Amino acid sequence: MKDSLCFLNVEDNENDAQLNQAMISARWPHCRLVRVERRPDFMAALEQGGYDLILSDYTMPGFNGLEALALAREKRPEIPFVFVSGTIGEDTAIEALKNGATDYVLKHRLLRLIPAVDRALREAEERAECLRAEEAMRQSEHKYRELFECLGDPAFLADEQTGKIIDVNHCAETTLGCSRADILGRKETRFLVLDPSRPRAGIFRTDAEPTTTFRCELIRVNGETIPAEVRTTRLTLYGQTLVLRLAHDVSHHSQAISPAKPQSPPVAASPENPSPTIQAAKPDHARLEAGYQATTAVWEEIRRRRETPFCFHERKKSGFGKWIEY
Repeated sequence: MKDSLCFLNVEDNENDAQLNQAMISARWPHCRLVRVERRPDFMAALEQGGYDLILSDYTMPGFNGLEALALAREKRPEIPFVFVSGTIGEDTAIEALKNGATDYVLKHRLLRLIPAVDRALREAEERAECLRAEEAMRQSEHKYRELFECLGDPAFLADEQTGKIIDVNHCAETTLGCSRADILGRKETRFLVLDPSRPRAGIFRTDAEPTTTFRCELIRVNGETIPAEVRTTRLTLYGQTLVLRLAHDVSHHSQAISPAKPQSPPVAASPENPSPTIQAAKPDHARLEAGYQATTAVWEEIRRRRETPFCFHERKKSGFGKWIEY
């Protein structure tokens, strides 16, 4: 909380305003209290801004507290509003709280003013921090989505335990020949066929192993397969272990795309058949690494800033949709 606070006091009685000033100064000695009593002056003060809290009487000639509250909620909804009145009744106080007032204090019980103001300032600070966190989350989400969608290789984000896919980029949609809605929630094995010669390919052998690279095939919706080299990275977010897979197409180094079919046992080399299989050249690891670094950096930023359970953003045709719980 700031050391120097500024209070706006809507009060027509100068003696009552001085009592408010004395009480507030006992708790915040460096504070400043600005008194207004007419509607135009109150409007001008709201337009000027810079106030941390509004104290308002309820009954004033030509101007009442509920009207002041409505103006404050319209112009400066972030500023807490506390009634300090000797005439406000219980029913009126309840109505004021429903309309957005933070608290109310009776003038003959002015000792309640300090704890009421202290609580109002603390809640306002918490709300402001929450808004900043939400804005940072939106910015992180936007950066993540831009990077994730701009990756030149198909990208899959999946739950390591269940194997279910929770996010893919546009390149994955194009490569697989189906929409994002048709991919999300499906098992990875529906679209990724691991190399049968490496039964544990793509699986982390130890918790200390952050990344692994393996060869597999991507299965398109029409049954065709695409040979790919996949860079897999483990991400732990809020107790949930996810895996990010970037699949680099290596079909131009090996055989052309062919329909999926059961794998036959490898043929041993012989004088008549010295090279039974076609060996693929190494993919562009630098490109994979750049995509991996860019995406995981934003995921780490989201992890640091978000305080609620991990969610992901459901993209709609019109643009960004909403966060849904995962």
